[in-house]
Amino acid sequence: INFRNNDISDGSGHGIQADGRVPYITIQDNIIDNCPGNVNYRGIFVQGLDATVADHIVVSGNTIKNNKWGLEVRPDGCTIEHNNFENITDGALMNSISSYTSPSLLTAQSNWWGNTSGPNDPNDADPLADNPSGTGCPVYPADDNIDYTSWLSGPWPPPSEVWVNAATGDDSNPGTETEPFATIQKGIDIVASGGTVNVAAGTYIPAVCAGDPYYLIKIDKSLTLKGAQFGVDPTAAGARTDESAESIIDATNKESAWVIWIAANSVTVDGFTLKAEINPVSAIGGSGIMASLLRIGPSRTGTESYTTCHVTNNIMKADIDCTEPMIDFNNVTYSTIQNNLITKPLNTTNATGAPLVRLGWERPSHYNTVECNIV
Repeated sequence: INFRNNDISDGSGHGIQADGRVPYITIQDNIIDNCPGNVNYRGIFVQGLDATVADHIVVSGNTIKNNKWGLEVRPDGCTIEHNNFENITDGALMNSISSYTSPSLLTAQSNWWGNTSGPNDPNDADPLADNPSGTGCPVYPADDNIDYTSWLSGPWPPPSEVWVNAATGDDSNPGTETEPFATIQKGIDIVASGGTVNVAAGTYIPAVCAGDPYYLIKIDKSLTLKGAQFGVDPTAAGARTDESAESIIDATNKESAWVIWIAANSVTVDGFTLKAEINPVSAIGGSGIMASLLRIGPSRTGTESYTTCHVTNNIMKADIDCTEPMIDFNNVTYSTIQNNLITKPLNTTNATGAPLVRLGWERPSHYNTVECNIV
Protein backbone atom coordinates (compact mmCIF):
# COMPACT_ATOMS: atom_id res chain seq x y z
CA ILE A 1 0.00 0.00 0.00
CA ASN A 2 1.37 3.41 -0.96
CA PHE A 3 0.18 6.77 0.36
CA ARG A 4 2.00 9.36 -1.72
CA ASN A 5 1.67 13.04 -2.64
CA ASN A 6 -1.60 13.74 -0.87
CA ASP A 7 -2.61 17.12 0.56
CA ILE A 8 -4.89 16.60 3.55
CA SER A 9 -6.29 19.45 5.62
CA ASP A 10 -9.09 20.15 8.10
CA GLY A 11 -10.08 16.47 8.25
CA SER A 12 -12.53 14.78 10.58
CA GLY A 13 -10.18 11.99 11.76
CA HIS A 14 -6.63 10.80 11.38
CA GLY A 15 -4.94 12.40 8.40
CA ILE A 16 -3.59 9.01 7.29
CA GLN A 17 -4.19 5.73 9.10
CA ALA A 18 -2.25 2.61 8.08
CA ASP A 19 -2.53 -0.89 9.50
CA GLY A 20 0.90 -2.28 10.30
CA ARG A 21 -0.31 -5.84 9.68
CA VAL A 22 -0.31 -5.11 5.94
CA PRO A 23 3.16 -5.62 4.42
CA TYR A 24 4.98 -3.03 2.32
CA ILE A 25 3.43 0.24 3.43
CA THR A 26 4.94 3.51 2.20
CA ILE A 27 3.69 6.86 3.47
CA GLN A 28 5.66 9.46 1.57
CA ASP A 29 5.59 13.11 0.48
CA ASN A 30 2.19 13.93 1.98
CA ILE A 31 1.10 17.19 3.62
CA ILE A 32 -1.21 16.90 6.63
CA ASP A 33 -2.36 20.30 7.86
CA ASN A 34 -4.72 21.14 10.73
CA CYS A 35 -6.28 17.79 11.48
CA PRO A 36 -8.61 17.91 14.49
CA GLY A 37 -6.91 18.75 17.78
CA ASN A 38 -8.59 15.82 19.47
CA VAL A 39 -6.61 13.33 21.55
CA ASN A 40 -8.04 10.54 19.40
CA TYR A 41 -6.70 11.83 16.07
CA ARG A 42 -3.19 11.96 14.62
CA GLY A 43 -1.69 13.48 11.51
CA ILE A 44 -0.38 9.99 10.65
CA PHE A 45 -1.27 6.90 12.66
CA VAL A 46 0.58 3.64 11.94
CA GLN A 47 -1.05 0.91 14.00
CA GLY A 48 -0.84 -2.87 14.07
CA LEU A 49 0.77 -5.62 16.10
CA ASP A 50 2.62 -7.77 13.58
CA ALA A 51 6.34 -7.12 13.87
CA THR A 52 7.11 -9.61 11.06
CA VAL A 53 6.05 -7.11 8.38
CA ALA A 54 6.98 -3.89 10.10
CA ASP A 55 10.40 -3.71 8.44
CA HIS A 56 8.60 -2.76 5.24
CA ILE A 57 6.88 0.32 6.67
CA VAL A 58 8.42 3.60 5.53
CA VAL A 59 7.27 7.05 6.68
CA SER A 60 9.36 9.61 4.80
CA GLY A 61 9.17 13.07 3.29
CA ASN A 62 5.88 14.04 4.94
CA THR A 63 4.98 17.42 6.43
CA ILE A 64 2.67 17.40 9.45
CA LYS A 65 1.81 20.86 10.71
CA ASN A 66 -0.63 22.89 12.79
CA ASN A 67 -1.86 19.85 14.72
CA LYS A 68 -2.07 18.84 18.34
CA TRP A 69 -0.60 15.42 17.53
CA GLY A 70 1.76 14.42 14.73
CA LEU A 71 2.84 10.82 14.05
CA GLU A 72 2.09 7.81 16.25
CA VAL A 73 3.86 4.51 15.60
CA ARG A 74 2.96 1.14 17.08
CA PRO A 75 4.73 -1.51 14.94
CA ASP A 76 8.41 -2.08 15.63
CA GLY A 77 11.08 -1.51 12.98
CA CYS A 78 9.56 1.36 10.95
CA THR A 79 11.76 3.67 8.90
CA ILE A 80 10.99 7.28 9.86
CA GLU A 81 13.14 9.91 8.17
CA HIS A 82 13.07 13.21 6.30
CA ASN A 83 9.71 14.28 7.76
CA ASN A 84 8.82 17.83 8.80
CA PHE A 85 7.04 18.48 12.08
CA GLU A 86 5.88 22.09 12.33
CA ASN A 87 3.71 23.71 14.99
CA ILE A 88 2.77 20.45 16.70
CA THR A 89 1.79 21.35 20.25
CA ASP A 90 1.49 18.12 22.28
CA GLY A 91 3.42 15.37 20.54
CA ALA A 92 5.09 15.47 17.13
CA LEU A 93 6.19 11.83 17.38
CA MET A 94 4.67 9.28 19.73
CA ASN A 95 6.34 5.98 20.46
CA SER A 96 3.68 3.40 21.29
CA ILE A 97 5.89 0.42 20.47
CA SER A 98 6.59 -0.41 24.11
CA SER A 99 2.91 -0.99 24.71
CA TYR A 100 2.64 -3.59 21.95
CA THR A 101 5.94 -5.13 20.87
CA SER A 102 9.54 -5.46 21.97
CA PRO A 103 12.10 -3.91 21.70
CA SER A 104 10.66 -0.47 22.32
CA LEU A 105 13.28 1.77 20.67
CA LEU A 106 11.94 3.95 17.85
CA THR A 107 14.60 5.27 15.47
CA ALA A 108 13.62 8.55 13.83
CA GLN A 109 16.77 10.29 12.64
CA SER A 110 17.11 13.02 10.00
CA ASN A 111 13.77 14.72 10.59
CA TRP A 112 12.98 18.43 10.91
CA TRP A 113 11.36 19.43 14.19
CA GLY A 114 10.56 23.05 13.38
CA ASN A 115 13.71 24.51 14.93
CA THR A 116 17.44 24.02 14.54
CA SER A 117 17.69 23.20 18.27
CA GLY A 118 15.79 19.95 17.66
CA PRO A 119 12.74 18.50 19.41
CA ASN A 120 11.79 19.38 22.93
CA ASP A 121 12.53 16.35 25.11
CA PRO A 122 12.71 16.92 28.89
CA ASN A 123 15.15 15.04 31.07
CA ASP A 124 13.68 11.64 31.77
CA ALA A 125 14.49 8.10 32.76
CA ASP A 126 14.95 6.57 29.32
CA PRO A 127 18.55 5.59 28.45
CA LEU A 128 18.75 7.86 25.41
CA ALA A 129 20.07 11.42 25.39
CA ASP A 130 17.52 14.10 26.21
CA ASN A 131 17.12 17.53 24.69
CA PRO A 132 15.48 19.81 27.27
CA SER A 133 16.80 22.94 25.55
CA GLY A 134 15.21 22.01 22.22
CA THR A 135 12.51 24.45 21.17
CA GLY A 136 11.16 22.42 18.29
CA CYS A 137 8.04 20.26 18.39
CA PRO A 138 7.93 17.87 21.38
CA VAL A 139 8.34 14.13 21.42
CA TYR A 140 5.87 12.12 23.50
CA PRO A 141 5.72 10.70 26.11
CA ALA A 142 8.54 12.04 28.27
CA ASP A 143 10.10 8.55 28.61
CA ASP A 144 9.86 8.20 24.86
CA ASN A 145 12.71 5.85 23.88
CA ILE A 146 12.99 7.73 20.57
CA ASP A 147 16.37 8.12 18.91
CA TYR A 148 15.93 11.45 17.10
CA THR A 149 19.62 12.38 16.96
CA SER A 150 21.16 13.90 13.85
CA TRP A 151 18.02 15.93 13.19
CA LEU A 152 17.86 18.12 10.12
CA SER A 153 18.92 21.75 10.30
CA GLY A 154 16.08 22.85 8.02
CA PRO A 155 12.90 21.56 6.36
CA TRP A 156 12.99 18.64 3.96
CA PRO A 157 13.58 18.70 1.03
CA PRO A 158 16.35 21.27 1.24
CA PRO A 159 15.98 24.23 -1.14
CA SER A 160 18.07 24.41 -4.29
CA GLU A 161 18.72 28.12 -3.77
CA VAL A 162 19.05 30.23 -0.62
CA TRP A 163 19.88 33.85 0.16
CA VAL A 164 22.12 35.39 2.83
CA ASN A 165 22.19 39.04 3.92
CA ALA A 166 24.27 40.24 6.87
CA ALA A 167 22.23 43.42 7.29
CA THR A 168 18.65 42.16 7.00
CA GLY A 169 18.92 38.41 7.56
CA ASP A 170 18.23 36.11 10.47
CA ASP A 171 19.24 32.47 10.74
CA SER A 172 15.73 31.64 11.94
CA ASN A 173 14.37 32.81 8.57
CA PRO A 174 13.60 30.32 5.77
CA GLY A 175 16.47 31.66 3.65
CA THR A 176 14.35 33.04 0.83
CA GLU A 177 15.18 36.17 -1.13
CA THR A 178 12.74 38.21 0.99
CA GLU A 179 13.59 36.46 4.29
CA PRO A 180 17.30 35.65 4.02
CA PHE A 181 19.67 34.00 6.46
CA ALA A 182 22.22 36.13 8.31
CA THR A 183 25.27 33.85 8.07
CA ILE A 184 26.97 32.15 5.16
CA GLN A 185 27.41 28.89 7.07
CA LYS A 186 23.65 28.66 7.64
CA GLY A 187 23.06 28.98 3.90
CA ILE A 188 25.62 26.25 3.20
CA ASP A 189 24.11 23.94 5.79
CA ILE A 190 20.55 24.33 4.49
CA VAL A 191 20.94 24.40 0.70
CA ALA A 192 20.60 21.17 -1.26
CA SER A 193 23.66 19.52 -2.73
CA GLY A 194 24.30 21.11 -6.12
CA GLY A 195 22.43 24.27 -5.11
CA THR A 196 23.35 27.95 -4.90
CA VAL A 197 23.99 30.20 -1.90
CA ASN A 198 23.50 33.86 -2.88
CA VAL A 199 25.42 36.19 -0.56
CA ALA A 200 24.48 39.88 -0.62
CA ALA A 201 26.97 42.72 -0.34
CA GLY A 202 28.00 43.36 3.24
CA THR A 203 30.52 42.23 5.84
CA TYR A 204 30.36 38.71 7.24
CA ILE A 205 32.35 37.83 10.36
CA PRO A 206 32.16 34.06 10.87
CA ALA A 207 32.75 32.40 14.20
CA VAL A 208 35.80 30.17 14.65
CA CYS A 209 34.97 26.45 14.62
CA ALA A 210 37.23 23.80 16.09
CA GLY A 211 38.76 21.55 13.47
CA ASP A 212 42.04 20.45 11.93
CA PRO A 213 42.95 23.28 12.14
CA TYR A 214 40.37 25.85 13.18
CA TYR A 215 38.14 27.04 10.35
CA LEU A 216 35.55 29.77 9.81
CA ILE A 217 33.38 28.47 6.97
CA LYS A 218 33.22 24.85 5.80
CA ILE A 219 31.71 23.69 2.52
CA ASP A 220 31.02 19.95 2.69
CA LYS A 221 28.68 19.50 -0.28
CA SER A 222 28.63 20.40 -3.96
CA LEU A 223 27.35 23.96 -4.39
CA THR A 224 27.96 27.43 -5.80
CA LEU A 225 28.83 30.12 -3.26
CA LYS A 226 27.86 33.27 -5.11
CA GLY A 227 29.07 36.66 -3.91
CA ALA A 228 27.65 40.02 -4.86
CA GLN A 229 30.39 40.40 -7.51
CA PHE A 230 29.76 36.99 -9.08
CA GLY A 231 31.32 36.86 -12.53
CA VAL A 232 33.09 40.24 -12.20
CA ASP A 233 36.84 39.93 -12.79
CA PRO A 234 38.77 41.96 -10.15
CA THR A 235 41.99 41.81 -12.15
CA ALA A 236 40.59 44.09 -14.88
CA ALA A 237 41.80 47.68 -14.80
CA GLY A 238 39.61 49.84 -12.54
CA ALA A 239 37.37 46.92 -11.54
CA ARG A 240 35.77 46.46 -8.14
CA THR A 241 37.03 49.55 -6.35
CA ASP A 242 33.83 50.09 -4.34
CA GLU A 243 34.14 47.96 -1.21
CA SER A 244 30.50 48.64 -0.25
CA ALA A 245 29.45 46.55 -3.26
CA GLU A 246 31.44 43.53 -2.08
CA SER A 247 30.48 40.41 -0.13
CA ILE A 248 33.31 40.59 2.41
CA ILE A 249 34.33 37.66 4.58
CA ASP A 250 36.30 39.33 7.33
CA ALA A 251 38.76 37.12 9.23
CA THR A 252 40.11 39.89 11.43
CA ASN A 253 41.63 38.43 14.62
CA LYS A 254 40.71 34.88 13.54
CA GLU A 255 44.25 33.63 13.53
CA SER A 256 45.52 30.13 12.72
CA ALA A 257 42.32 29.26 10.87
CA TRP A 258 41.32 28.32 7.35
CA VAL A 259 38.82 31.02 6.37
CA ILE A 260 36.99 28.87 3.81
CA TRP A 261 37.53 25.13 3.90
CA ILE A 262 36.21 23.23 0.88
CA ALA A 263 35.84 19.51 1.53
CA ALA A 264 33.58 18.41 -1.35
CA ASN A 265 33.52 17.92 -5.09
CA SER A 266 32.12 20.45 -7.58
CA VAL A 267 32.28 23.61 -5.48
CA THR A 268 32.48 27.13 -6.94
CA VAL A 269 33.42 30.20 -4.88
CA ASP A 270 33.01 33.34 -6.97
CA GLY A 271 32.59 37.06 -6.37
CA PHE A 272 33.92 37.58 -2.81
CA THR A 273 36.45 39.63 -0.92
CA LEU A 274 38.32 37.62 1.70
CA LYS A 275 40.46 39.67 4.03
CA ALA A 276 42.51 39.02 7.14
CA GLU A 277 43.93 41.50 9.58
CA ILE A 278 45.09 40.44 12.98
CA ASN A 279 46.26 41.55 16.39
CA PRO A 280 49.36 39.57 17.42
CA VAL A 281 47.61 38.68 20.69
CA SER A 282 44.30 36.87 20.28
CA ALA A 283 42.15 34.16 21.78
CA ILE A 284 43.59 31.33 19.71
CA GLY A 285 47.15 31.26 20.83
CA GLY A 286 48.51 34.72 20.11
CA SER A 287 50.76 33.71 17.21
CA GLY A 288 49.77 36.72 15.12
CA ILE A 289 49.67 34.59 11.97
CA MET A 290 47.02 33.33 9.61
CA ALA A 291 46.47 29.97 7.96
CA SER A 292 45.08 29.79 4.42
CA LEU A 293 42.28 32.08 3.30
CA LEU A 294 40.94 29.22 1.21
CA ARG A 295 41.73 25.53 1.48
CA ILE A 296 40.52 22.78 -0.83
CA GLY A 297 41.34 19.32 0.43
CA PRO A 298 41.06 17.03 3.43
CA SER A 299 42.01 17.87 6.98
CA ARG A 300 45.71 17.69 7.69
CA THR A 301 45.33 14.06 8.77
CA GLY A 302 42.69 13.12 6.19
CA THR A 303 43.17 11.36 2.85
CA GLU A 304 40.02 12.32 0.91
CA SER A 305 40.40 13.65 -2.63
CA TYR A 306 38.23 16.26 -4.38
CA THR A 307 37.65 17.32 -7.97
CA THR A 308 36.16 20.06 -10.19
CA CYS A 309 36.32 22.92 -7.70
CA HIS A 310 36.62 26.50 -8.95
CA VAL A 311 37.88 29.60 -7.15
CA THR A 312 37.20 32.51 -9.48
CA ASN A 313 36.76 36.29 -9.44
CA ASN A 314 37.72 36.85 -5.81
CA ILE A 315 39.80 39.47 -4.03
CA MET A 316 42.00 37.94 -1.35
CA LYS A 317 44.11 40.14 0.84
CA ALA A 318 45.99 39.58 4.08
CA ASP A 319 47.57 42.47 5.92
CA ILE A 320 49.26 39.97 8.23
CA ASP A 321 51.76 37.16 8.11
CA CYS A 322 50.55 33.85 6.67
CA THR A 323 52.34 30.63 7.48
CA GLU A 324 50.31 28.81 4.84
CA PRO A 325 49.38 29.80 1.28
CA MET A 326 46.49 32.15 0.64
CA ILE A 327 45.01 29.40 -1.56
CA ASP A 328 45.98 25.81 -0.82
CA PHE A 329 45.01 22.80 -2.98
CA ASN A 330 45.71 19.33 -1.58
CA ASN A 331 44.65 16.05 -3.20
CA VAL A 332 42.60 18.03 -5.74
CA THR A 333 42.13 17.35 -9.46
CA TYR A 334 40.57 19.13 -12.45
CA SER A 335 40.05 22.36 -10.52
CA THR A 336 40.61 26.02 -11.33
CA ILE A 337 42.09 29.14 -9.71
CA GLN A 338 41.24 31.94 -12.10
CA ASN A 339 40.83 35.73 -12.18
CA ASN A 340 41.65 36.31 -8.52
CA LEU A 341 43.43 39.35 -7.09
CA ILE A 342 45.71 38.05 -4.31
CA THR A 343 47.94 40.13 -2.03
CA LYS A 344 49.77 39.58 1.25
CA PRO A 345 52.97 40.80 2.97
CA LEU A 346 56.18 38.85 3.30
CA ASN A 347 56.05 36.41 6.19
CA THR A 348 58.44 37.95 8.69
CA THR A 349 58.92 34.62 10.47
CA ASN A 350 60.20 33.09 7.24
CA ALA A 351 62.35 35.21 4.98
CA THR A 352 61.04 33.52 1.87
CA GLY A 353 57.39 33.90 2.86
CA ALA A 354 54.67 31.35 2.37
CA PRO A 355 53.51 31.06 -1.27
CA LEU A 356 50.36 32.81 -2.36
CA VAL A 357 49.06 29.70 -4.16
CA ARG A 358 50.18 26.15 -3.47
CA LEU A 359 49.15 22.89 -5.14
CA GLY A 360 49.92 19.46 -3.75
CA TRP A 361 52.21 20.22 -0.83
CA GLU A 362 50.86 17.57 1.54
CA ARG A 363 49.32 15.30 -1.13
CA PRO A 364 49.55 15.30 -4.95
CA SER A 365 47.19 17.49 -6.97
CA HIS A 366 46.93 16.93 -10.72
CA TYR A 367 45.31 18.43 -13.84
CA ASN A 368 44.50 21.77 -12.22
CA THR A 369 44.52 25.20 -13.91
CA VAL A 370 45.93 28.41 -12.40
CA GLU A 371 45.54 31.32 -14.81
CA CYS A 372 44.81 35.04 -15.17
CA ASN A 373 45.37 35.84 -11.50
CA ILE A 374 47.19 38.96 -10.27
CA VAL A 375 49.36 38.37 -7.22
